[in-house]
Amino acid sequence: MLKILRKNKQWLFVGFMGLLAVAWLVPTLGQNGSPADQAKETVGMIGETKLKLGELNLAEQEFEVLKQLYKDLIPLDTLLGIKVENGAHWLLLTREAQQAGLIGGPTDGEDWVPVLAHSIAPDAAKQMLNQNYMRAIEFIQRDPKALELVQKNPQAIYPVLTNLIESSLLTGLQQLRAQGNSRLAGVESMGAKMAPDVFDQTMAKVRGVRRLTNAFFGAARTSDKRLASLVTDRLDLGIVNLVQIPADRLKKEIADPTPEQLKEHFEKYKAVRPGTGEFGFGYVQPDGLKLEYLKLDRTAIESAIKPDEVEVNKRWRTNRAVYKGEFSEERPKIEASMKADLVKAAMSEAVRIARGEISRAMKKLPDDGAYKQLPADWDTTRIKLQDIAKAIQTTLKQTQGADIAEPLVTLKTGSWVTPKEVNELEGIARASVQMGPKRETFIEVLSHLRELGARNDYALQIGVPYPNDKALEGEDGSLYFFVVTALKKSAPAESVDEVKTQATDDYKLLAAFEKLKLDRQVYLDKAAAEGLDALALSFERPPLDAKTGEGGEKALEVQKLVQMNQSRVVIEGREDRALADKLFLDQVRAIVKSIDPKAEPILGDAAKGDAVKNRFVATHITPNKSLVLAFVVANRPITAEQMRAIGQGGDERVLVLQEFKPEDGQTSLADPFTFATMKQRMRYKLTKEVETVKIPEPSATTTPENGTAPTAPANSGK
Repeated sequence: MLKILRKNKQWLFVGFMGLLAVAWLVPTLGQNGSPADQAKETVGMIGETKLKLGELNLAEQEFEVLKQLYKDLIPLDTLLGIKVENGAHWLLLTREAQQAGLIGGPTDGEDWVPVLAHSIAPDAAKQMLNQNYMRAIEFIQRDPKALELVQKNPQAIYPVLTNLIESSLLTGLQQLRAQGNSRLAGVESMGAKMAPDVFDQTMAKVRGVRRLTNAFFGAARTSDKRLASLVTDRLDLGIVNLVQIPADRLKKEIADPTPEQLKEHFEKYKAVRPGTGEFGFGYVQPDGLKLEYLKLDRTAIESAIKPDEVEVNKRWRTNRAVYKGEFSEERPKIEASMKADLVKAAMSEAVRIARGEISRAMKKLPDDGAYKQLPADWDTTRIKLQDIAKAIQTTLKQTQGADIAEPLVTLKTGSWVTPKEVNELEGIARASVQMGPKRETFIEVLSHLRELGARNDYALQIGVPYPNDKALEGEDGSLYFFVVTALKKSAPAESVDEVKTQATDDYKLLAAFEKLKLDRQVYLDKAAAEGLDALALSFERPPLDAKTGEGGEKALEVQKLVQMNQSRVVIEGREDRALADKLFLDQVRAIVKSIDPKAEPILGDAAKGDAVKNRFVATHITPNKSLVLAFVVANRPITAEQMRAIGQGGDERVLVLQEFKPEDGQTSLADPFTFATMKQRMRYKLTKEVETVKIPEPSATTTPENGTAPTAPANSGK
């Protein structure tokens, strides 16, 4: 036996070590088990609480999806007001917000979408007007009603743009919400499928974390009495009737300014962009272009093309399975089909001719990256669209037998063409071209011009005809080629003569507004004595022409039962930001507080006379350039039931964060939400290396239907 052992000792040693390795691996195999078992595995500690792998994995997935989806609309750091470094950091933030009772359910996340759009829109509108005025104009021009409002009242550009941005952001956020739910719902996460509304719950966490940061940076510990006072100030309502007297109604009473007065007015506002500043006056002129464009008229080509009768009969005879009737019966259908084919071929041939002419002219010029180096005399030697039009006419007749008129070339090379005027050009203004996942209109294509510092999507530059790959297509199927011949960038008007009409109108409007302010007491006394309805009716003017009804003015509108609190004015369910003037709100609030909440509302004929004179208020509103007169109908404070409901939620906004003491060597706690600070405060520690499941980047992102929504300004998260 010993002899056998000695003889085979090496093999026995190998077998023994193999058995030892198996014995060592058995416990490990049991630990790794199924994904569900792995999710329960402890991988670290947060204070005295065990951190499971499943929790960390979910946080990583949420963080990645938020980063991916929101990077182009509202970056996560902007949304939260703090920089989130990784999934573990996100986990600590959500854990702390959860402990403070600041995170609701999926509905809380879903409901936040319109609130978020509403809160971001005003700052986004200001930023766009100040930093990219041309884009603001383009954004407004997408909505005909909004454009009409701004054309009638240029000073309304800010509130109009704010509403458009809010609508666009809301669309974008709702689309991203749907995309987020579809991305996360049903995803295998450590062996368990996520719920269909998982992204709504993730957004509830984002909202909770934002409450957390806002609470720390903006709130102090609030006593019960102070909390009650704040709630009543914010939620007590005053019910008012009001009427606005716009300065525009008094403008006819103002004499035209003298040349000296007009020059002084112009100098004051010439470097201000329209729609900005105290009164909205401004004479910084928008970008201006000079351009030429060629229209390949589809209707004209259709009229010039007639199918050959022999070919029509031939198609009928060779396609009897399709055209089963007699020739006379099938002829109209055959001719229509053949004509459509011939028109399509002619349009394609015309595009080929135009591109060939452009290509030959550009081929001899040296490249400048994606652009061309143009010689000094290019303006006189460049290829002209008229030459291209002649080539199209001649070649189509030779190759297609189409005897068409020479395509029309329109020259807009006299005065500068503004973005507004570009959008009013017949035909080409509504023309568009496919660019990636979206179609871009003519004005959007122009915004890519190299000389505007735009991105290089079209290699579009002054003096070079566009396009050389895709033609702009109009709503009627016509195709367009164009060339920008000159550009004038946005700059203050050079002289008062350049904006004389607008400056004169603005001067008179401002003078009318000053008159309104001076006559404030007169209007207040009239309203108190006769009522708001009588005051509004006094502005009615009969038409100058009784037959046409033209030249008259309607009575002013009295807004009834308007709701007002400390900071908001709500008319028929819609907030009016322009009326949320602090002086006006404070004056109304002072009257509201003096009224017994149990008193009956004062309505109709009772709302006038000395007995209620102290319920009237008159205040000028600068952004609107108007005088607003209001009558306080009733005081409607927050009810005891509403107060109790708020009280049951607790005053948890003041957190233990404010009691955290930095350790030795840490001199400041300016931002308690950095990853390093939170790891220290919450005693976060991983006990083993882990690898979380990653969600891949999407191949394409969803954008709002009306083009890309504006990104949020950098401070919108605070």
